[in-house]
Amino acid sequence: FYGKSILPVAQPNTFTDIWLTAKDLYHDAPLIHWLEDDSQISYEDADYVIDCIRRRFIDLELSEGDRIAIASPHHPESLFICWAAWLSGITLVAIDKELPVKSIIDLIQRTKSKLLVTDQHALANQQQVEVVFLDNETSPPNDSICFADWLDATVCPEAHQYSINPENIATILFTSGSTGLPKGVMLSQQALAISGKNMADTHGWKSESILSLGPFSMMSGLRNPAVASLSSGSTVLLPGRSTLHHPWISWQ
Repeated sequence: FYGKSILPVAQPNTFTDIWLTAKDLYHDAPLIHWLEDDSQISYEDADYVIDCIRRRFIDLELSEGDRIAIASPHHPESLFICWAAWLSGITLVAIDKELPVKSIIDLIQRTKSKLLVTDQHALANQQQVEVVFLDNETSPPNDSICFADWLDATVCPEAHQYSINPENIATILFTSGSTGLPKGVMLSQQALAISGKNMADTHGWKSESILSLGPFSMMSGLRNPAVASLSSGSTVLLPGRSTLHHPWISWQ
């Protein structure tokens, strides 16, 4: 009996637990491989960008318990925003970018989000929320700000300071709304961290290359690249536009 017993495995309490472990173990390893331009970003490089984003949150007086919305395609900056929010105790409101503009605005208002990150130009000039556009080949609408310029407005801090309540809401995902208004599903820091670790452990992931095709607005599309990958020291293959529709390109 004692020889075959399995010792309990410690579970993470917050996303911070997963991030700190991954950063220490895999700091030089590639974390993101963006197939749009074939660029790679290491865990260490990502940590620097995330600290800069968190500093920007402070400049904007965003703090633990606040909410920011993201209506985004697959993009490294989307993941940076996710990770920075969770490490700051900020709730990420993940919205399907394919929803009509009116529906996206409604969800932003309902959740009282204070910032929106998107690539949807139709969402520019929203008076109720600051909008930051992802960097891509098309310029943002007039008087709008892109991610790089938004981030340049701050100075990255040197020290990491983390102290997050496991019961804080990490993410709000939405149902399809096929029977009415989309309903928000809230996941705590602890629930999200454990779900990501269990996904990696169940499938035996270890330093894999994980192609993520699901949208960030769905559980698998957010958890697998943003949490399970870190738990397993894996590289996230973020699809470009061509890869998203023809996934086999990734293996060429």
